[in-house]
This record gives sequence, C-alpha cells and structure tokens, in this order.
Amino acid sequence: MNNLQSVNAFEAARSRSVAVFERANYRYAKTYEPVLAQFKKMRDDSRLDVVLPARRFKSEGDDAAYSKYRFENVPAVSWGVSKWSGNGKSKADVVEYSGFVYFDIDERGVSFADVKGGLLGSGLRDYVCAIWESLSGRGFGGLIYAPWIRSAEDYSAAFAYAEKLSGMRFDQNAKDATRINYVTYCSLPYSGFDHALPLPMEESISFLKSDEKAAIKPGVVGKKGIVKPGVVGK
Repeated sequence: MNNLQSVNAFEAARSRSVAVFERANYRYAKTYEPVLAQFKKMRDDSRLDVVLPARRFKSEGDDAAYSKYRFENVPAVSWGVSKWSGNGKSKADVVEYSGFVYFDIDERGVSFADVKGGLLGSGLRDYVCAIWESLSGRGFGGLIYAPWIRSAEDYSAAFAYAEKLSGMRFDQNAKDATRINYVTYCSLPYSGFDHALPLPMEESISFLKSDEKAAIKPGVVGKKGIVKPGVVGK
C-alpha cells in the first residue's frame, strides 16, 4: 500500500520531495526538494531575475525567443515524480510518484482571480492544494493531492477526474506525470495544502475507463470566475 494514503496533504507536501532541474534542457535533476518548499519559492523576489525576461518575450509576442529562453535558462520541476532512475525524464525512469498531480490551464483573457474563483467554486474545490500564475504570466498551474498514485495509469486517472470535476479545460500534455513545469513567480499563490482532501481513487479510475470521459468536453472559465459547464457530445 502507498504509505502516503494515511498522510494529509500538508504533511505530504512537507515530507515528499520533487525533482528540480537546474535548466529545463538538463537531462538529470540536480536536487530534490519538498513540494511545500518549492511551492513557497514562487513568492521569492529573486525569481524575478529569471521570470521577467520570459514574460517580456511573451508580452512582445516573440514566442520563438520565449521558448528558447525558457528551455535554456529557466529551472523546472517535476511535480508528479519524487524519484527518477539515473536515466532521467522518461516514463520508464519513474521510480516513485509524489502523490501530487500537476494541472495547467491556458485560458487567455482571464485573470488569476477568475481561475481561482472558478476552481474553488467547482466540484474540485475540496481537492485543490495550490494555484499559481505560470512563467508566461498568461496561464495558470496548480496541484491536486492523490496519494494512491502508483502508476502512469493512476496518474492519468487522477488528472482526468480532476479535470471533469473542475469543469475547465486542462492542458492535456500535463496528464503525463513526467511533464516538467517551468518555475515561476506569483506574489499571492493560493495554498490549500492544510485542508485539501485526497482525490477519490475509485471514482478517478472508474471515470478514466468510462464512456463519460469520451463524451465530455470540459468548459472554460467565465469572466467573473464562473465556470461555464462542459458540453456532452459534439
């Protein structure tokens, strides 16, 4: 049995480490840090030295420069993985999962308050550990606690069920636990580690295998933080 099953999200975030890559283009993680410690660094002003150039490229519409800069200069975190084998970054190299699921929302024209309000007003509200602004300043990331994850399929199930509960559209690239997330700066990230509940295991796994997953198109965030419901079918 996964030894995180009886540990609450806050204690897991304090004790469970995630891999930190000095640069996104590095194959191996340089350090491993507790989830909570890495989350708190988002408010560290020293992060602005690496984050602001990326946001400048993005605001100027220079996507090529933005992509090159972040890949070569910005550290990255694998929120879903606690331990890799010596080969680094592929699914085959995952030794241990962190028990946290990273999600990414890219909705232009909405604010952090919109996304936060939408998530905390949705069916996902009890399971949200964290929400923050992404490196670009135009997207949003966050974490869900799912201590029962022991495989790539478990991770995908948790991701899919979390998306369904939120009613929002998650970036599907993040359904892979090996997805790395560029570090960011966020002055007031949302923290719910102290009261977030574990995402239900049976419901998540059942949903991944159900016809309902194939039929639902996630909704989007409304202008006032209201989640527009998903649409069933085409």
